[in-house]
Amino acid sequence: MKKLLLLFNPTSGKGAMKSRLADIVNMYTGAGFICTVLASQYAGHITKAIEHLATDYDRLVVSGGDGTLNEAVTALLTIPAEKRPKFGYIPSGSTNDYARTLHLPKSLLGAAARTKEDRELVVDVGRLNDKPFVYVACFGAFTEVTYSTPQEMKNTIGHSAYIIEAIKSLPGIKPKRLKVQLSDGTDLSGEFLFGMISNASSVAGFKDLAGKHVDLHDGKFEMTLIRKPKSPVEYNEIVWAMLSKSESDNVIRAKVPSVTILSDQPVDWVVDGEYAGSLTHADITVEHRALHILV
Repeated sequence: MKKLLLLFNPTSGKGAMKSRLADIVNMYTGAGFICTVLASQYAGHITKAIEHLATDYDRLVVSGGDGTLNEAVTALLTIPAEKRPKFGYIPSGSTNDYARTLHLPKSLLGAAARTKEDRELVVDVGRLNDKPFVYVACFGAFTEVTYSTPQEMKNTIGHSAYIIEAIKSLPGIKPKRLKVQLSDGTDLSGEFLFGMISNASSVAGFKDLAGKHVDLHDGKFEMTLIRKPKSPVEYNEIVWAMLSKSESDNVIRAKVPSVTILSDQPVDWVVDGEYAGSLTHADITVEHRALHILV
């Protein structure tokens, strides 16, 4: 029989995984797996567990939100590709952006059923100063919302929590003066309210925020930059461009294999919904077809 390691975050979302755990283990057992289960106890626990245990198993399944998925992928990428177990994901967070991008079932049992099969998708992975991220690295306006929204609020009202916190943050938005250099030598330097480098059709619960044509394995991520508006008219144009995915001189969209973003003052970054530090130098690169994931 094949061995399966199931790691889950018991605090993710509303803790629904705990109530479905027996059913999911029973499903795996019926499919011929010997199942070992571990509940994460602290931030980074899943990363450590994978680093120490994963190569002893035929299949690794992780359940949690986008941050939990980031922990898992960070650990997997330290293991030589030929030694990695098959990898599956059961989304149980508040927003589950990457699960939406992969078109995984919303139900825990439905998503778990996908992980006992062998169909895989090969996807790109990003790095921010060599720190892996699965689907998004961002800074500026609303960025802090993804990690400052209280977990209790996320559990109670889900994605609406992000919208509420975003509205509350509007009065405090300040533009960042940045030097932005693309790998082809293009210079996009200026003052920006927001920046995002992503590889997903859903970010913070918003569908197609980075555009409608996201390719998960083309070696490029979608970059979106919002310049500081010079007037109320330009501000309205930016809002309309973001909502309608239309063109605007103040909304820059490009597909990039890498980009370097420099600033005189530290800028807060978020990767996969988790705070990634305050940086003056950010090198973002794409690792082409770096991850196999069961879908």
